[in-house]
Amino acid sequence: MNTAVYIKGRDLEGNERTLEKTHPYQLELFQYLLPDEERYSNTVELYDAIPRFFASTKQMAQMREGGKFLETLRREFRFRDAIYQLEIRPARITRKNGEDIEYYPSEREQFVEEALWKIAHDKMRGCYLNKLVSVEFTLYELRQELAKRGHGIHLNALIDALSILNSCGITLSNQSGKAVFKSSIFPSY
Repeated sequence: MNTAVYIKGRDLEGNERTLEKTHPYQLELFQYLLPDEERYSNTVELYDAIPRFFASTKQMAQMREGGKFLETLRREFRFRDAIYQLEIRPARITRKNGEDIEYYPSEREQFVEEALWKIAHDKMRGCYLNKLVSVEFTLYELRQELAKRGHGIHLNALIDALSILNSCGITLSNQSGKAVFKSSIFPSY
C-alpha cells in the first residue's frame, strides 16, 4: 500500500507548489520489453547509452545562428543489435537582460544529472511526486554533491543547468523511424 503525503515548496520561479509524494513498494521504472521481445532490459542501460550531451560548449557557441539559436541536433547510435536515431531540440533560456539563447545539454548538465542519480540512490530520495518518478533534493544539497565530485557550480549556473535539462527535448526513434521515447531529460522540476 502506498502512503501519500503532500509537500509544499517553491519552484525555480518562486511560485509556491504543493505536490503529492508517494513511496511505492516497487518502482517499476527499471524494466521494459525490448522490441525483439526476447529478453528484458534495464531501461537505465538504454538511457545511459543515449548520446544526449553535447561535448563542446565552444563548438555549440559557433553553431548558434545570430549568436542565439541552434538547429535540432540529430545523432545515430547503436544499442545492442539495434540502431537508434536521436533528435535533441535545444532549450531556450531567457537571460536577465531579456535575451533568449539556446543550449544543448552539455557536460555541465551531465554532471548535474549524475549528481541527482547519486542523491536518489545513496540517500534513498527517489519517490513519486504527482505520480511522476522524481528525486527530492534542495539546490544546496545538489551543489554540495557536485562539489564533492569535483564539479563546483554557482547557484545561477545550477539553475540554468536544471532549466536546460527540463526544457530541451529528446526524441528517440527506432530503425523504422517510430518514436519510442519523447520527452525532456527532466520532464518536471
